[in-house]
Amino acid sequence: CPEPQSGGKKGGGKGFSGGAGFGGGGYGAPMDVDADTKLRKRIGWLNKDGGFENQLNYQKVAEAAAGVDIQSVMEVLKDLEENKAKVKDPTAYTSAALRKRGLGGAGVRRTIMKPKH
Repeated sequence: CPEPQSGGKKGGGKGFSGGAGFGGGGYGAPMDVDADTKLRKRIGWLNKDGGFENQLNYQKVAEAAAGVDIQSVMEVLKDLEENKAKVKDPTAYTSAALRKRGLGGAGVRRTIMKPKH
C-alpha cells in the first residue's frame, strides 16, 4: 500500500524542497505544516514584539508566499524588520517582495486572447 501523503520529512532534515506553497491563493504545492507554523510564529512575533502593532496581515503574506521557499520568506521578513522605520504598509511591502521572489507574477498575470475572425 502506498503511504499517505502527509507533511512528513524524509531524513529528518530541516530543509524545504522548492516552494513551501503557502496560502489559499491556489498557487504552489500544498502548504507545508512546518513552514506555516514558522510563518505564523514570525508574523505573530513581529506584530506583538517586533513593533508592527498588528499591521502585518498573516493571510495576505501567506498568499504572497505561495511557491516561495521558507528560507526566502524569512529573509523577506528579516528585511522588513530591519527597514521598519521606512515601511508604511508592512503587509504590502512583504507581499510585494515575496511575489518578486516567487512565481514572478505568473499567478497574477492573465493572458487575454482575442478570437480570430
